[in-house]
Amino acid sequence: MYEDNNARSAVITNIVDGDTFEADVKLGYGVTVNLRFRIFGINTPEVFGPEKENGIISKEFVVEKFLNRTVTIVNKGLDSFRRNLADVYFDSNGVQASLGELLCTQGLAEHKSYK
Repeated sequence: MYEDNNARSAVITNIVDGDTFEADVKLGYGVTVNLRFRIFGINTPEVFGPEKENGIISKEFVVEKFLNRTVTIVNKGLDSFRRNLADVYFDSNGVQASLGELLCTQGLAEHKSYK
């Protein structure tokens, strides 16, 4: 699961590819900021180049299931490219499930760390 001290509610507003998205993150006290995140610990195929076909499939899955959906973002810091890394959880029938794990079990991503 996740540690509450780094968890923030967010609404996914744009999907860049299967493992990268933008979200309106609720910081508290009525403050919301739009940030780009990469899902921690996974990699999906790119939406261009030789992986394009599988990359588009992965992206479309995330668009269909998560665009405009409220999720919980857990900050994991920055990677070497200075991208915001996050574990991402969503409600699945009353249980918090991991978006990264879902993508892996669906065969749309592989476990990989860029930190």
